[in-house]
Amino acid sequence: MLPALMLSCVQRSEARALTIPQLEAAGLNVKVFLDACNPIGRGGNGPIGLEAVRHAMRVGGPHLVVEDDIDLAPDFTYFLDAALESGAVVYFYLHDRPDRMRMHYGSLAEAIEAGRPLKRQLRKPTVPRYLFGSQCVLIPEKLLPVVESNQARYGDAFDGNIQRAITQAGWPVLVALPHPVQHRHDRTARVPDSRVKRSLSFELPRLEV
Repeated sequence: MLPALMLSCVQRSEARALTIPQLEAAGLNVKVFLDACNPIGRGGNGPIGLEAVRHAMRVGGPHLVVEDDIDLAPDFTYFLDAALESGAVVYFYLHDRPDRMRMHYGSLAEAIEAGRPLKRQLRKPTVPRYLFGSQCVLIPEKLLPVVESNQARYGDAFDGNIQRAITQAGWPVLVALPHPVQHRHDRTARVPDSRVKRSLSFELPRLEV
């Protein structure tokens, strides 16, 4: 079973109760790393991110990093199988801000915003930067030490250190489209945030490859 490392807060048991059964049904072995979040520190999930990546290095193999407030599409395992074959870092979800979609997907962003059907694909982002969010990211085994080095050095949010590792190692990165993961944006034990952090492509009709 592929390991899934879940970063969460002690107070977020309700979010975990909604998410973990979905991950287990997809054949994932979920290990939860809890922060006291009383309050959550300046580094966000940095401390438990370091704990999680060091655990992954001991276990070996690729690991899926997940947050506790996500929902999976019925075709999630299709994308997961393709991601494991790719050898790339694969993002199954990104915050679909229009400016970043245009940066990452070029003309495809227009189709997503218009709600048009989309072919299932792992797409190389035109600009492999600003891929923020660790809602659901596959990290290959050989990149884990680079992530660990950055997490130990900077100690800040885990998603930023995944980004640093990708850049330093020149590692290939892909994005699953339409996103097979949706973000519920549960702010329990987190700083209030009114920004919209959702996938626009999650509910798009899928076209067969």
